[in-house]
Amino acid sequence: MRTNSGGTISDADFLQTEISEGVGFDSPAYISLMQGVYDLLKRVIHPESSFEIGAGTGVLLSIMARDIPSVGIDPMQIHVDYCTGHAPHTVNCYHRMKIQDYRFTQKFDVAISIEVFEHIPGDEVPVLLWYVAEHCRYFLFSSTPNHIPEKDDEWGHINIHSVEEWKAIFSANGWDFVTMTHNPLPWSMLFMSRLYDNTQMPY
Repeated sequence: MRTNSGGTISDADFLQTEISEGVGFDSPAYISLMQGVYDLLKRVIHPESSFEIGAGTGVLLSIMARDIPSVGIDPMQIHVDYCTGHAPHTVNCYHRMKIQDYRFTQKFDVAISIEVFEHIPGDEVPVLLWYVAEHCRYFLFSSTPNHIPEKDDEWGHINIHSVEEWKAIFSANGWDFVTMTHNPLPWSMLFMSRLYDNTQMPY
């Protein structure tokens, strides 16, 4: 049976593995890494709002939500509960939801997705990128380019591409490549929307 990760690993085991690998609130190194991501965004694009797709343990969301209006979504309730339990100020901005089901009611300066799109079926990616491009000015994106045969099925890695392939996919679906940020991961990239300024919201 496939779980919320798209793989065979349970949500509880997924979270426990993340925590054991230092991807959570108990890891000062990870908190510092996520603070570095926000510091980079402040230097480069000066965001005043953020939207995180697949916010996971919620460390980055919790950091950004203390400073600017931020929203995070994730398909795993256990992620939302873990984050809001450690960072109560995220209780109103972190929601259980897949990006495929999200409906924007506002615009954001930056969308963020860290190691998420490898879990999304490839044929669903173009429409998602176009939709996000209408509502987010920038996109900080990373998705592992590495195949690990013994782990991919378990972890739901069903859509793996190289950096150059992702650049082409984004370019074909409403985004211009800005730069490699190499933060938080060596293959992290920043894109700018070609649609954002032409999209009117029915507020």
